[in-house]
Amino acid sequence: MRIYFLSEIPCALFINGALFGTVDLFERSVEISPLDGVFCELKPCGYLPVRFRLNEAFLFAPPPQTQLYFTENGAAVYCRDFKRADPQMHLLWQTRQSGALLTLYVQGTLQLVISDGRDMHTVALPWALEHSRCRAAGDFFVLESDTHFALLDRTGTICAFAEGKVLECGDPLRAEIFFRDSMQHSAVCEYRGGKPTACKIYTAREATEATFAAATATAEKRRRLVRAILEVVDAYGFDGVDMDWEYPRLSDGTYRQYEALMLELSRELKSRGKLLTAAVQAGVSPGGAVWDTSAHTD
Repeated sequence: MRIYFLSEIPCALFINGALFGTVDLFERSVEISPLDGVFCELKPCGYLPVRFRLNEAFLFAPPPQTQLYFTENGAAVYCRDFKRADPQMHLLWQTRQSGALLTLYVQGTLQLVISDGRDMHTVALPWALEHSRCRAAGDFFVLESDTHFALLDRTGTICAFAEGKVLECGDPLRAEIFFRDSMQHSAVCEYRGGKPTACKIYTAREATEATFAAATATAEKRRRLVRAILEVVDAYGFDGVDMDWEYPRLSDGTYRQYEALMLELSRELKSRGKLLTAAVQAGVSPGGAVWDTSAHTD
């Protein structure tokens, strides 16, 4: 079974006492059988290590400080919420926003206390917000570091946390979230009342014609692409998909791949009550773009 190890902060990965290298948000994978019950240890500098035995019990009930995600051929183990080795309390900042006193400190973990004179709430925060600053956003609070942001309500509930930056601080709040994928996608999201209400996906690198052709070259690849698109639609609650393949061609047969892709997408999206639109031209160009699939779009 292929196990992918990831960590909130850089760590040394030990398996049965042997060093397997370092891990962070870029995974390191190892072939492991849960039947062997190997002992795993992730040791960060300045923090207490996270230890667990990777066996069948782990796959059903991962321990605290670990999150488990199953993949097509294995599982990903994400370690988080590391505790500082220094047990002393360290006050980072204290500020008053919208009638509430907010205090950020470290004592083993990163903690935020919100007090309005009547109630007091304490919430554990990710280490990415250790060097953050605080602003009010209507009845909510925004914590921003150089790389991440979090939106919290007055009880300390984290409404949003992501790698990105705040574009407009208020209610609504607008923020850009970075995906760090090969296409350098980002999302501009809007939050009203602490809930996401709008989202647009952007890319710094446009998908090439060769990318579409390779991703639909076989029926299996096409199914995987459709499945990946549907996962994004379902995860973010999008209204549908807009297809902009420039361009399917008669000369190399990719127009057939395009037609097959659109038919599969149309069937799956319509079963979910979602839309499928496409950027098309009027007629057929000398380059060979064919638009028969327009009948399957909205």
